[in-house]
Amino acid sequence: MTFVSASGSDSNSGLNPESPKLTLQAAVDAASPNGTVYADASTFTLTSPLVMRPGVQLVGSNTVIKQGAGANLHPLVDFDTGAAHGSSMRGCIVDQNRDNNEEYPNRNGVYIGSANDVVLEWNKFRNMVGTGVNVSNGRRPIVCHNDFQNINCIALAVSTIGGAVVTNGLFAFNTFWENLGQHVIVVKKSHGNQILNNRIEGVQRRGVCNVSGTTVTRVSGADFAGLKPGGFCIMSPGGNFTEGYVVGVPSSNVLTLNAAATSASGVEFIVGTGDMINIGNSWRTRIAGNELYYGASGAIVIHNFEGGNYLQHTTIENNNIYYAGGSGVGVQSVANGTLSCDTTIRNNTIISCGMGGAAVGVVGRNAIGLIDFQPTSLGSVMINGNRFQNEGGLPTMLTGIYQSGVSSGQVFAANNTSVSI
Repeated sequence: MTFVSASGSDSNSGLNPESPKLTLQAAVDAASPNGTVYADASTFTLTSPLVMRPGVQLVGSNTVIKQGAGANLHPLVDFDTGAAHGSSMRGCIVDQNRDNNEEYPNRNGVYIGSANDVVLEWNKFRNMVGTGVNVSNGRRPIVCHNDFQNINCIALAVSTIGGAVVTNGLFAFNTFWENLGQHVIVVKKSHGNQILNNRIEGVQRRGVCNVSGTTVTRVSGADFAGLKPGGFCIMSPGGNFTEGYVVGVPSSNVLTLNAAATSASGVEFIVGTGDMINIGNSWRTRIAGNELYYGASGAIVIHNFEGGNYLQHTTIENNNIYYAGGSGVGVQSVANGTLSCDTTIRNNTIISCGMGGAAVGVVGRNAIGLIDFQPTSLGSVMINGNRFQNEGGLPTMLTGIYQSGVSSGQVFAANNTSVSI
C-alpha cells in the first residue's frame, strides 16, 4: 500500500501514513501494479492528467482532485493512457473547476476509455467543463453510488469509438442533480448495459419569451438565475419547433443559443436539462428502478440515430418519472436502413410529463411517445401495466400513448391506466 498527502514529499517512501508521497501520480506509480493508494482529505491541484495504472485502487477520504484556473486538462483522471484494467477510484471529489476553465464538450473529467473492469464508487463529480465520466470502449465498467453535479455536456457517457461494443456495464445507485447539461446518461452503440436505481433531478424553467436570432429574452415565468450553459431551450416560435443548446446566460432574463431561431414575441419556452437517459443503436439495455424528475426534454429516450446498427431488446421497467418537459418515455426510429425494435415498457409510473406545453407541441405532451420517421422501421413495442397520471394545476398530458408513423400491428398495449388527481 502507498500513502499520499498534500503535506508529504515524493522523496518519501509512501509506505506508511507518517511518510506519505506528495503527488497522486507518484503514489499511483509507486503502487503499480495492483497496489492500493490511500489518499487523505487533502486537495490535489493537478497540472497534468492523473494517469491511472493497471490494478491500482485509489481510495480517498473526500480527497479533492481538481485543476487550477486555466489548466484546461483533458482528462483530469485518465484510465485509458495507462491501460488501467482492473483499477478503481473510491471516495474522491473530482472537480474540473468549471468557472475558471474553458468549457468544451469533449473534455472529460474522468476518462475510462478502453480500460476494462474499471470501478468508480462513492465519488463526487463536480463542475465539469464537458463530460463527467466517459467510458468509451471499455468492457464491464461499474459506476455506482456516485454523485454528479453541475455538468456542461453529459454527466455519464458510454459512447463507443468505431463499431459497437458489448460493454456489459453496470450504472446504478448514482445521484445526478442541478445543472446537468445536454443529456445526463448517454449510451451509444454499446450493448448489454444495466441502468438501475439512479436518481436524476434535472433543471427546468418554464415561461414566455421573445426570440431574436440567438437571443432569448424572458417576458414572464421562471427566470434564468442559476442556469449554466449546456442545457436545452425548447420552443416553437412562429410554429417552427426549435431545440437549441444554451451557450450563454448573460443575465437572469436572457439566454444565448448555439443557433438562430425564428424571431417571434410571446413564445412559450422550456429550458433546462436535456434527456435524462438517452440510448442510441444499442442492444439489450435494461433501464429499471430509476427516479427521474424535471428536465426540459424527454425523460427516457431510445432511438436508432445512425444506419448500420439496430436498437434492439430494450427493457424499460419499474421507473418513476415525474414532470419531464417532453415525453416520459420516447421510442424513435430515425435512421434509414435500420430498425428500432423489440422494446418492452412495463410497470412504470409516469406523472405529468409534457410540462413544456405548447413549447414541445403535441409530439411531446404524452406519457409514451412512439415516432417512426422512416417507413416501417419501428416495430414490436410491448407496453404493459404502466400508470399515467396527470396532476391538477400542471400542463396536461394529452395522451397516454402517442403514435406517429408507426405501422399497424407493431404496438401491443395492455393493462395501462390513466388517472387525474
